[in-house]
Amino acid sequence: MARRTAGAWRIAGTLAGSPRAPRAIVEAGARRLWIGSSFSGVVRADLPAGGPLAGPARFTATGKPADCIYRIGGQLVIPDGPRLLCLDPRTGQPLPGAALARVPVGGANLLALDARGNLWFNSHPPAVAWRRAGGSFDAQPRPLVGVPSKDLQVVAAEGDGVVWLGGEHGLVRYEPRPERSGFAPPPPLVRRVSLAGRDLVGDQAGPRVPQTLPPHPERLRVEFAPASYAAGLTYQVRLEPVDRGWTPPRAEPFVEFTNLGDGAYRLHLRTLGPGREAGPDTIWAFRVAAAWYRTPWAWIAWVVLAVALLGGLTELRNRTLTRRAARLQAEVDDKTRELLGNVERLRQAQAEVIDKNRQLEAANARLEVLSLHDELTGLANRRFFQQRLQEEWNRGQRQQTPLALVLFDLDRFKSINDTWGHVAGDRCLGEIGAHLRGQPRRPGDLLARFGGEEFALLLTNNDVAGAQAVAEQLRREIEALGLARPGAAGAVVTASFGVAAATPRRGQDVARLLEAADAALYRAKQAGRNRTETAGAV
Repeated sequence: MARRTAGAWRIAGTLAGSPRAPRAIVEAGARRLWIGSSFSGVVRADLPAGGPLAGPARFTATGKPADCIYRIGGQLVIPDGPRLLCLDPRTGQPLPGAALARVPVGGANLLALDARGNLWFNSHPPAVAWRRAGGSFDAQPRPLVGVPSKDLQVVAAEGDGVVWLGGEHGLVRYEPRPERSGFAPPPPLVRRVSLAGRDLVGDQAGPRVPQTLPPHPERLRVEFAPASYAAGLTYQVRLEPVDRGWTPPRAEPFVEFTNLGDGAYRLHLRTLGPGREAGPDTIWAFRVAAAWYRTPWAWIAWVVLAVALLGGLTELRNRTLTRRAARLQAEVDDKTRELLGNVERLRQAQAEVIDKNRQLEAANARLEVLSLHDELTGLANRRFFQQRLQEEWNRGQRQQTPLALVLFDLDRFKSINDTWGHVAGDRCLGEIGAHLRGQPRRPGDLLARFGGEEFALLLTNNDVAGAQAVAEQLRREIEALGLARPGAAGAVVTASFGVAAATPRRGQDVARLLEAADAALYRAKQAGRNRTETAGAV
């Protein structure tokens, strides 16, 4: 125990009788601690009334084999194999109805609840369970495929929603999308200006420089782009001197004008945030040139022609203008229908792409999980086991913690396949795998099918004696299943076990631990089977 005195921390004493190798301590009131330890599991510590050092503390083992313990959302949470065990912090009694208890964490031992209530954990691969509006969690957590580290050693959440994920390949910082009220988006960018389908201003042409357009622009289209990727953005436009105010907010990032008369114009564009917060204006100034018949020389010509051919020319001009107006109106109608059809097809295509992307992400997540497990037994496969073994070996080299390995295979299993067929052999392996999956394991341990009828068990923070006790327990459980095999009457399936442990040293290869466990297994076979043998120093 440490006390802070005069601006510094000083060791004040120790809690006599506390469990060995504590890894997590959680306070539950002024006089109670919950301790997660490597060798004793979860232990409750009741402190004396005068304080931790006033007298001896009372330690009570709960029998729960977990070395990590957390207080999340007012509940005591213990990793319990594939699920979480939620306890009352005062009594230690299970809370089976808690929402956290239904989250499949896949053997994780590091947990963190972010500011939005989402649960992050270091399963293999790491994953996050999104919290729903009603307080429940997604039934299928989402694997964090983008995190480079498969074995996280740090999962920490900050109050502002940031989550830190640290592993052997570096540190990852997750920051949720900000949702700030009053956030004014930046001004939009003029991206493309076209007249009747022909580009006038490109990205490199300096869209803020005034442009001169030909007379009577039939269809002027201005496309713009937001300078932000925030969700829920809308846009407003205002054309001076035509519009008196801003148009209603719209989601489409473009605007079109038809039949603009000659003169100077200023097009104002602005972006609205999710809460209708208006950003600064972007202004594009342009001029529409006057038609030839509106120039001073044309007016003189019109006067002269009007004197000579006033009647006929007037009629002819009226007919020409009428036909032209009708033609222009028909073209506008056609282009409008074409534009609406293109917009609808584009929306449908975007919806299809989004749906396909979601299906692909879900399929990739399922394939990631299936590639790590054996189909027949439901246990981890050899590839996943060897990856974890190397990772735990590297961790042991860094932290100088012990690591134990148990190899075992089924005795005389070949006689089942030879006598009763491979279907019977597969059924036997499936029943043994189902039994092994149902047994409680510590969060850091991993049980896998190593190949054929051979299995492997990885025990972190454990020595030879502890691993031998686990192996003997498994040997008795397999024999107690009473699975029949050919041979003498009443013969049942048994298994032989080889145990090895080591504290990894720098420069030492993990293959030495595998070879030692395999040699011990061979001695168990030679000594009569259905027994456990241990290896010497590795």
